[in-house]
Amino acid sequence: MLTAGVRLTAALLILGQSGCTISDTTDPPISDFQSAIDWYTADSTIPGAVALVSRGDDVWSGGSGYASLSGEIMNPFVKVRIASLTKLFTATVILQMAEEGRLGLDETIVPFFERGIIDSLVILDGQSYGHRITIRMLLSHRSGVYDYADEEFYELLRADPTRRWQPLDLVRYAINSGQPYFVPDVLPPDEYGYSNTNYIMLGKIAEQIDGRAYHHLVRDRILIPLSLSSTFLAEYEAIPPPLAAGYDGASDVSSYDYSFEWASSGLVGTVGNLHEFMDALMGGRLFQNTSTLEEMKSPGGYGLGLATIITGDGVVGYGHFGQSLGFVSVMAYVPSRDACIIASMNQRTANIVSLYLDLLSLTW
Repeated sequence: MLTAGVRLTAALLILGQSGCTISDTTDPPISDFQSAIDWYTADSTIPGAVALVSRGDDVWSGGSGYASLSGEIMNPFVKVRIASLTKLFTATVILQMAEEGRLGLDETIVPFFERGIIDSLVILDGQSYGHRITIRMLLSHRSGVYDYADEEFYELLRADPTRRWQPLDLVRYAINSGQPYFVPDVLPPDEYGYSNTNYIMLGKIAEQIDGRAYHHLVRDRILIPLSLSSTFLAEYEAIPPPLAAGYDGASDVSSYDYSFEWASSGLVGTVGNLHEFMDALMGGRLFQNTSTLEEMKSPGGYGLGLATIITGDGVVGYGHFGQSLGFVSVMAYVPSRDACIIASMNQRTANIVSLYLDLLSLTW
C-alpha cells in the first residue's frame, strides 16, 4: 500500500510507484549482502531487515536485527507483510482469467459494480466517466480513480486500529474523499495515477467471475501450484508464526486489523516464497502464453501490475516496491544480471529504495 501521486512519469518516484528512474542518496560501507542489511539495522529506528538475492543459480538470503522489539531475531524464515508486492499476485490472477477467456482486459468494469459506484468513480467538471474504465486501466493505474490510502485514511486507522474494512468500504471511501486524478486513460503512454483502489476493485472483479473469495483464488491459482506454504492473506487466513511485528515510527502496529489492504497490499510471506513466485512469473510458468508476461511489462512506466524500475545508470528491473503500515518491501528481477532482489524492513519510514540499490550494486 502506498499513497498516490496524481500523475507519475518514468522520471518520478514516489515510494513503490515504480516505472521510474531511481538514484541512491546514501553511501554505506558495504562489502557483501549481509553487511548491506546490517548497515540499515544499525539505525536504531529500524528493528529488522531481511533479504534474498539470487544471481543465476546462486541464492543468498539473510536477516539482520529483530523481527520484533520483544527480542525475536529476524531471519529469512520470518514472514513479513509484503505490501504492494501483492499487486503482482492480483494481476496474475486477472491475467490468467483473461487467458482462459473468462474476462477481457478491454471490457469495461460496468457489469461488476452497482450503478451508484460506477457513476461516482470519476466525476470531473460535472461529468461522470466511470463507465469508460476498463480492467486494463485498473491494472495499469490509468483509471483516474482516487487512491483511498491517503493520509486522512491512515489517521482513521490510527484512531480505530481494529476496525474491519470491507473491500467496497474502501472504494466508497475513495469516492467520497478526494478528486479523481484524470479522465480514464487520457494520459501520455508513460504516465499513470497510482491508486490502491484499482486493485481492490480488481479483487472484487475476480471474485465475481469465479464465485470464490479472493484468497482462495490466489491460493488455488498461485500458492498451491508453486508450493508456497508460507504465504497468506492477512485477516482472511490464519497466519502461523513467526510473523514480524511492524513499526510506524515508534509505534508497534502489529495489532491493527489489516483488512484495509486486501487485494492491493494484504499478503504476508517469506522472502523465499517471494523468490519462488518471481522465478515462476518471470520464467513464464504462471501463464499459458509467453505474450502475457510481455504484455505485463512497460518500457518505462507501470505495466499490468508489473512496474519497470530503472536506476540512474540505466539498469532495468521488473517488479514492485511496497509500503505498508509497519513495513517496506521490494521485489525485482534484473534481466541484464539474471538477478532477483527481494527485501523487507519492518519500519514504515525505512528507505527501501536505497536498500534495493545497495543490494543491486553487489550483483555484478
